[in-house]
Amino acid sequence: MMNDQDIIIDLQRGDIQKLEHLVKRYQLTAIRAAFLILQDEESAKDVAADGFLRAYNNIQKFDNERSFGPWLFTIVTNLARRKAKRERNLLNFSKISMANQINHDDSPEKIIENKEIYEYVYAAISKLNIRQRTILTQRYYLEMSIKEIAKAQNMPEGTVKWHLSQARQKLKNQLSPYFSKESKYA
Repeated sequence: MMNDQDIIIDLQRGDIQKLEHLVKRYQLTAIRAAFLILQDEESAKDVAADGFLRAYNNIQKFDNERSFGPWLFTIVTNLARRKAKRERNLLNFSKISMANQINHDDSPEKIIENKEIYEYVYAAISKLNIRQRTILTQRYYLEMSIKEIAKAQNMPEGTVKWHLSQARQKLKNQLSPYFSKESKYA
């Protein structure tokens, strides 16, 4: 299997066929990251596709000393954030696919409980502002460092930490009734 740097060098030389390797490697994560921000599956797929196109169109500017994944995910999360701001997306549970979240060995009760928890968490995330959802996605889903997020968001590291802190506090406040000691989920 080719590594990202070799693929990117080939792309920079004009071999568009190599883009398929990067799409296969990063597509699912890109879609999920966009979904966490947009809360809409079809929009997330569109944004991920746009992210790959932008990455390809700007591949000549890519610094081969960097990792491709964080660069792509920065493009995708920025596109998702801009789209969410334009559309002021609200969470629509009918568009959330649970198919990839179900473990078919679980009991029906466990599947229903997991679905309920999933819905509570996504409802809480949807109440965050777009910047907080973006930074939360970059930090915890894409596992970007504070420094990487600060660079991607063009803001000081301290501001990133503040947004993360605010987002975590809001999530804690919204989810604590569901996960208190009296709750069936605790």
